[in-house]
Parts: sequence; structure tokens; C-alpha cells
Amino acid sequence: MTTYVGNAFSLQMLQGAARLNIQPVTAKQVGESLWYAKEMFVSVFGHADVAKLAEGQLAPERAEDWAPRLPVNRVSVILCEGDVLYVAQYVGSRLPEGATSLPEGAEIRWLCVTVYPPRDRVAEQAAGEAADKAAQAAQQAAYDRGWTAGKATGSPGYKSDYRDRDERESALSQGWS
Repeated sequence: MTTYVGNAFSLQMLQGAARLNIQPVTAKQVGESLWYAKEMFVSVFGHADVAKLAEGQLAPERAEDWAPRLPVNRVSVILCEGDVLYVAQYVGSRLPEGATSLPEGAEIRWLCVTVYPPRDRVAEQAAGEAADKAAQAAQQAAYDRGWTAGKATGSPGYKSDYRDRDERESALSQGWS
């Protein structure tokens, strides 16, 4: 899982099918999350002025000597399952070149984009696990039925010539077959 911080989200960032959870968050929440991650997040800002304005909003209250650094990093990002992208979405009139503060009426809206596997893959995985458990239960039931039938009739058991499972296990531990 990788945490990214940037100023945009695009469907091109996804590789194949995925489920997304997109939630509005506050700058304080993003700052706290980045404070916990320390330097383990990746800045993917493509706009220097938005990066500087966003950086100014993120210093967590408890971290007097730490503030996240959000350098411009124009890279192509492919988001994978479990990845989180915090988006600083600039909303307002065109941001003037070299802006050090938001123009009147403009704001930065923070969004948290989380990537999950598609529902069909989750369903397939759950169905596979359920089928495995059912097969194991069926094998155990057949094994148990065989031993029970062998004991009741006095005939050899399902998988051995021994009538009692304890005798079979004892024989195996002594090297008999």
C-alpha cells in the first residue's frame, strides 16, 4: 500500500477494473495521516503553486517541528489495490502564477481516493474459499463415515485394515502400514 498526495485524480491512474472509495477529508486529517506516515508518502503534484498552498494547510498541530514537504513530481502514477491518493483539488478562478495565497473565493478541497479490488474478484475469492472449506468438510465426513462403517460391521475400515483410528495412528507412529 502506497500513500500519494497530489492535485489531481484521473481514471488513467487505474490499471484494469477496481472499486474506488472517494471521500471528502479535511486538511487536518490529511496532515495527521501524513504525519503518521512521515516520509513514507509520495508527492505527485503537477502544479507548483497548488503544491505550496496545500503544503501550508497540512502541518499537524502536534508536530511543531515537522510539516510535510510536497515537491512538484510530475510522474505517471498507477494506483494499485490498497493505495490511497489524497487529492488537493483547487476550486476557483485560474490561480495566478507564483501565488502564495488563495485568491478570493477560491479553496482547496481535499479528497481521499482509496482503491479496492473489483467486486467480482472479491466474490470469486470468497466463493473459492467456501468451495475449499466444503471440499475439506466432505473429505472429513467421508473419512469419518468409513471408520464408523468399519467399526460397526467388524470389517476393515475405510482407509486401512485397522478398525480404530487410534490403532491406525499408533501403527503409523511405529512404522507399520
